Amino acid sequence: MKTNDVYLNRLLKFGRYMGKTHLRDVLFKREIKTGCSKYDTSVECFAWALEALPHVFKEWTFSPESIACLKNNERLNSLTAAAVWFNLNFDTLSHLFLPGYQDSIYGGNVLDEAATPGDLSNNIYEYVKIMIEEQLKDSLKPLPATEPIKTKIYKLKNQKYETRNTDFLPRMWA
Repeated sequence: MKTNDVYLNRLLKFGRYMGKTHLRDVLFKREIKTGCSKYDTSVECFAWALEALPHVFKEWTFSPESIACLKNNERLNSLTAAAVWFNLNFDTLSHLFLPGYQDSIYGGNVLDEAATPGDLSNNIYEYVKIMIEEQLKDSLKPLPATEPIKTKIYKLKNQKYETRNTDFLPRMWA
């Protein structure tokens, strides 16, 4: 799945990373760090997901306090920076990064405090799928009805020629 929308592509890349690292952790029986914390925000969120952003995108880094932040705007907290980076409004940001705030219109499952990276990855895929379907639906709207094409038939030396929309010729000569 690939789209022309740079923000959805970023989300897809992040979702793939989260799913791949979760699968690797499960296969090698590593301890999976999940849960919720306030991290650098005043809202409980999936801090482990925000901490993964600098590992996925070169535009992200860790601050001296070991908090994930955008390189070009370190003043933003991680959750706000994620909203800017992925072009998310409050509802979609909550759906992806806050436990218990998932909405069925964006697909996926309700994520509680014990959600895993695989669960988050699934919600990201479902959200991107719905957004791509909406973009396709918008791009496939029917064209407005137009007037029928006017045609004129001319006979020249026993051959038939048909022209369309010749109304522009008199206007060109005027």
